[in-house]
Amino acid sequence: MGIMDDMDRNMDNRFDEMRARADESQQARIDEAQRLYHQRSKGANKLFNDIGEEVGNIFKGSDPPKSSSSGGGAALGGLLLAGAAVAGGAYLLSKVFGSSDDKKSSNSSSNIVSNNKKEADVYLNSGNDYYDRNQYELAIKDYSKAIKLNPNDCTAYNRRGIAYDNLGQYAKAIKDYSKAIELNPNDSVIYYNRGVTYKNLKQYELAIQDFSKAIQLNPNYTYAYNQRGLAYDNLGQYAKAIKDYSKAIELNPNDSVIYCNRGLAYDKLKQHEMAIQDYIKAIQINSNYEMAYYSRGLTYKNLKQYELAIQDFSKAIQLNPSDAYNYNQHGLAYDNLGQYAKAIRDYSKVIELDQNFKVVYYNRGLAYRNLNNHRKALADFNKYIQLVPNDYDGWRMRGKCYQALGEEAKAQADFAKAKELGWKG
Repeated sequence: MGIMDDMDRNMDNRFDEMRARADESQQARIDEAQRLYHQRSKGANKLFNDIGEEVGNIFKGSDPPKSSSSGGGAALGGLLLAGAAVAGGAYLLSKVFGSSDDKKSSNSSSNIVSNNKKEADVYLNSGNDYYDRNQYELAIKDYSKAIKLNPNDCTAYNRRGIAYDNLGQYAKAIKDYSKAIELNPNDSVIYYNRGVTYKNLKQYELAIQDFSKAIQLNPNYTYAYNQRGLAYDNLGQYAKAIKDYSKAIELNPNDSVIYCNRGLAYDKLKQHEMAIQDYIKAIQINSNYEMAYYSRGLTYKNLKQYELAIQDFSKAIQLNPSDAYNYNQHGLAYDNLGQYAKAIRDYSKVIELDQNFKVVYYNRGLAYRNLNNHRKALADFNKYIQLVPNDYDGWRMRGKCYQALGEEAKAQADFAKAKELGWKG
């Protein structure tokens, strides 16, 4: 067996990781910010009249971000407490609702209900403020207070669900989304949010049901089509995934993420030229889109166009020099060109970044062996066997190193182990 390509060994993890970066989970929150503003604009809470202007300034003329690193938190800045810090929350409460003596003097149940709703809104916005600071536990506390004061507010349940989502507490998130849907069964965003959570739990069929409902409620919901495409993708239903990505592109032809997702689906169907066209389009839209360069590089490498692959992996490294996968693929392309010293340099960088990147020890061992440096190759195969003891290739290749070093007994012991594990040699 030749060099091991992480496209075969662990590329599913790679694509999950990269898609997580490019996931539209932030888009769900931005959609919620917009919807929350429209909801608030109908209310009577005059403290937050400037929210609309802030949200409008954020979204005017800009595409929604695709990752947590691209400013999703800033986009939710329009939900801040009209510029007030959380530390001033008690002061705000006393200003809005008056002193405790003022409250005691009110005998009107309608006023109590109204004040409860106003107080709930303040806690809701305080929760949003904490959320924007990535203080999700504190956000959850305030959303919970808002729910206690106004138990029929679907927005508070939805927002708390999003906060739970960010903490990886998916069961609690789903429970909150489900309650929000019970209170407002016609809100496409909440179905979308729950669908994303089901997808994170790999419950793809349930995710598809929720994305489908979101689309039914909002037939122009670009990101619901994209997310449903991802769910179909994970089920291996690539034709359905491509259909959804294509609809999402029809609705929003300027989203690089969706082109890249469709390209990945085309690649899985071995339609490599179609995939390359989608990656090119993604790069045209976003010239700094690392995943598009990486994915196109993989496709070029699979087509044995190694020089073009190296160019794309080099660009991916430039954009993200701390990603071990970029260096591993860069090394594999050099390896296929017989440029083993350059390949070893890249493999060594992978190990520097991630000492548990298993396959790279095998790959570097092969490169050393091709340079007749059997001692260094032996050390790498030893490490690979330590990390992956049930892969016969590691034992087989270490046996060949022992043979080259004149240690025949050790070589035969390794060959026997390889056969025990399934090697047919």
